[in-house]
Amino acid sequence: MSLLEIEQLRVQYQADRRMIPAVDGVDLTVGAAESVGLVGESGCGKSSLAAAVVRLVPVASGTVRFDGQPLEQLRGGALRRFRRRVQMVFQDPYGSLNPRMTIGAALEEALAVHGLGARPQRLERVAELLQCTGLDPGYAGRYPHELSGGQRQRVGIARALTLRPQLIIADEPVSALDVSVQAQILGLMSELQRSAGVAWLFIAHDLAVVKHMCSRVYVMYLGRIVESGLTTAVFRRPAHPYTEALAAAAPDIDRALAAGGAAVPLLRGEPPASGTLITGCPFHPRCPYAREICRNVPPALENLTEDRRCSCHLARERWDAADV
Repeated sequence: MSLLEIEQLRVQYQADRRMIPAVDGVDLTVGAAESVGLVGESGCGKSSLAAAVVRLVPVASGTVRFDGQPLEQLRGGALRRFRRRVQMVFQDPYGSLNPRMTIGAALEEALAVHGLGARPQRLERVAELLQCTGLDPGYAGRYPHELSGGQRQRVGIARALTLRPQLIIADEPVSALDVSVQAQILGLMSELQRSAGVAWLFIAHDLAVVKHMCSRVYVMYLGRIVESGLTTAVFRRPAHPYTEALAAAAPDIDRALAAGGAAVPLLRGEPPASGTLITGCPFHPRCPYAREICRNVPPALENLTEDRRCSCHLARERWDAADV
C-alpha cells in the first residue's frame, strides 16, 4: 500500500458562472520515503492538486487516501493528526512567512498549536531544525526580510519538518532561487529523505531538477496525467509527444550530441486558456503528430510497459516502431 494514493481526483473553480476543471481525473501514488515528481507547464493544475491533498481547496470528486485513510472522512483530532504527518513547502519563500514573526516564532508556532513540549523543549527543537537545514540557531531572532531567498526557503523546509512528517509536498521549492542556491536546497532535501525517511511529492517545471530528485515522475497537461513512469526511463525515451517536447526543451548536451543534430519537434503555441473546450485529445492542437482520431476521441491512460503509462492514441505505434 502506498503512503499517498490519489484516485480520479477532480478539482474545479468557478468562473463566469461555470465550473472550470483544474485537475481532471488524476491518479497518483507516493510510497513511503519515496521521491515522486509532478511536472508540466505553468497552469496545468500541479499546485491545485497539491492544495487539494493538504485540504487547502475542496475536492470536487475522487479520493485522496493517506496511509489507507480517505481524507474526506477526517474530522477533529483525526484531521489534526493528518496535518502533523503531511506538510508543504511553498514556491514563494517570502510570501509563505509572516513578516511580523521572527523565524523562531514561526517555527515554534506549529509545536505550540499541537501542544508538543513545554517552551524550553520547543526552543530546543527550533534550534535543532535550524541546524539541520544549515542555518545558525541565532537566526531564530531574525525576521524574514533579514534573510536571503535561499535562507528563507531553508526556513520553509525547517517549518515543514517541525512536526516530523512522513510526506512533504514541495511546490516549485527552488524555482525562485539562484542556481547555486538551488543545488544547496536540493542537496538538503535529498539528505533529509535519506536521514529522516521523508517522502517527497516534488512539483516542478524544471526537468533537470526532477531527474536529480525523483525516482518516478508524472507528466501533467491541462489537468490530466499524460505519462508516468521511472524518471530516468521517461526522459530517456518519452512516449507522449508532450513529454518529448518538454525533454527537448531542457538543455542537455549529451542528448544533443547523441542526436547528431536531429531535431525533436518543440511545443507549438501556448496552452489554451482555462475552461477552453477541446474535443478529442487535449494536446492535439499543439501536437506535431496529431491525426483525425486525436481531434475527435479522448485517449485513455494505458500501460505501455509494466512501469510506463501514456495517454496517446499513437503511443503504442510509435513505441513499437522505435524498437524495430
